[in-house]
Amino acid sequence: MVVPAFGFSVGDFIAGTNLLLDVLSAFRSADGASSGYASDISFLSSLTATLSRIEEHTQKYSQDETTRDITKLVVLSQRPLMHFKAFLDKYENSLGAAGFGKGPKRSAKKGVGVVRYTLAQISDEVGKLKEGVERPLGQIHVLLSLQIL
Repeated sequence: MVVPAFGFSVGDFIAGTNLLLDVLSAFRSADGASSGYASDISFLSSLTATLSRIEEHTQKYSQDETTRDITKLVVLSQRPLMHFKAFLDKYENSLGAAGFGKGPKRSAKKGVGVVRYTLAQISDEVGKLKEGVERPLGQIHVLLSLQIL
């Protein structure tokens, strides 16, 4: 088994976040997202793309000094990323298709639960995540920019 370069699975975080993005996008499609949800969607989409590219870069250039510095910075982001993933994991069954079960009554009950949790907590959790990863990701961008020069 291959150990993740960052000591945790970025892929698991991305998969859970993509599921949440699907749900948020469905809300946006259904009745239009507020600017707050649009901002959350934009941030989460950007974050998952960035983490995916960072993971690809670190695998491709694993012996590079800049890559080692980037890995250290990603590890600094581990706590907020894992906190957000734990938040998503609590609702995975409700968010996924398997959580809706069979029959319209069960689907409606699950749907109401998803909406309540979504509207009440997502923005707060995304805000905490953003606050926790902004500084390390900014430093990663600087490192990569300096490498290009």
